[in-house]
Amino acid sequence: MPRDKAFYKSLGHELMKELAETISTELIPCGAPGAYEIVKLSNGMHVRFTSWRGGDGPFYIILFKGAKYLFELDLSMIVHQRGRFTWHLKAPSHERNVAMLEALLGAPVTLDEGYSHSVKGVKIRLKSGVNTPRTGYGFIDDADWPVVCEHFLELMSCAIEAHTSEEGADHPRTEACDDDGSTVVAKRKARRNQSRFRLNLMELYDSTCAISGESIAEVLEAAHIVSHSEAGLNHSGNGLLLRSDLHRLFDSSLIAVDPKSLNIVVSPLLAKSGYQRYSGKKLRLRIDGGGPDPEYLERKWIQAGLET
Repeated sequence: MPRDKAFYKSLGHELMKELAETISTELIPCGAPGAYEIVKLSNGMHVRFTSWRGGDGPFYIILFKGAKYLFELDLSMIVHQRGRFTWHLKAPSHERNVAMLEALLGAPVTLDEGYSHSVKGVKIRLKSGVNTPRTGYGFIDDADWPVVCEHFLELMSCAIEAHTSEEGADHPRTEACDDDGSTVVAKRKARRNQSRFRLNLMELYDSTCAISGESIAEVLEAAHIVSHSEAGLNHSGNGLLLRSDLHRLFDSSLIAVDPKSLNIVVSPLLAKSGYQRYSGKKLRLRIDGGGPDPEYLERKWIQAGLET
């Protein structure tokens, strides 16, 4: 999978996960080509993370009632740079969506030229159509990941409510689950911090495993160098983007990184396995030219007890 597509597919997954966990329902993988995940709502609607318009739009989050689409979000309108997000919305054609967006966000505005230029670049890299809107609804401007989550949930709640009233009250309204105190707040904060950690590493490592070079989004995970339970750090300096199996081996100290040479070292216990091919390979550098914090690599190296 091209690396920009891997990042935006991961971004859509994190937003869908946020929606599913907020309303206490299941995030269902899709088996159909071009359809990724579904969140089913108690009012009979569902939200689908999918490609759209015959694949011309590879990453959309769309509210459906049966086969009828009600409201769509084009993820190629999201610009992500250095862990910050800017996301404005295209003007919809459906009158109910126009009324909903104007009530929530105000009247359409002329979009910043720099933002429009950045969106054009995203669309080219994702092969997501050619039209870049010059006007739209101001939504999120240079914000951190938790702000993106809150605004996304508010927007989807408004869209669901607007179309529930249109379709009639034949189903109960879908509500977010109630907070039961500090535990829920703490879980939400931890979930968003972990999502932000992964997205930051996806950007820094160009959606590519730092050891194997794998770029399939579904198998890439954010690995802590020093465990989160020990260090409490979701900082990118304490992280590596790793393929899921390599993440397990790294956590188990069966694969490590020499902090001086940045070479991969494989445990003798894996000498007869296919993982031996990574031995001596250099850890992939980040796109900013940097790498993990040497202090954390040193701590993990001592813990692993491997030799070069």
